[in-house]
Amino acid sequence: MKFILVFIFCFLSFLSYAQIDTLSILHKNIWTPKKHIYTHWLERDTINLKSLKYYKKIEDSIFKKEDLSQEDINDLIASVRFENEKIKFDSINNLKHILYMSCPVGATMYNLKSLKYKNGQVDLNYSVRNWSQNEKTKHYSFNYKVIIWNDDEILLSRIKI
Repeated sequence: MKFILVFIFCFLSFLSYAQIDTLSILHKNIWTPKKHIYTHWLERDTINLKSLKYYKKIEDSIFKKEDLSQEDINDLIASVRFENEKIKFDSINNLKHILYMSCPVGATMYNLKSLKYKNGQVDLNYSVRNWSQNEKTKHYSFNYKVIIWNDDEILLSRIKI
């Protein structure tokens, strides 16, 4: 009986450590949508976020080259664009979604309200409105299954009900 209780305690301790570690990955990085799926990424069934550290590694490796290919140049241009949208957490773990648009006229505005991890799933809440139509803001909430969750990448798949 004592062995079973010790085993259960160790197992629960492991689960709580895994939860803390998973949250630290989310909170210690600044995230941005992966290139090629940048537009309307919150409306997709699969969400792929990359850490800005990941893109910084790519930039650093490109700058070490003597000759840049067209693909390298495109990657550098894309990395600048990714600085326009960031998902990060402040010192008390409140979500900050920063979306910079040089000219928002006519654009669809997305505002990520919350991203909460629990038991291998993520609850994601966001709002959508067209520019200059504050009264027509729509709110959405979806659950996602975690596919990849590490320091460089978060990959989520929407759970269909």
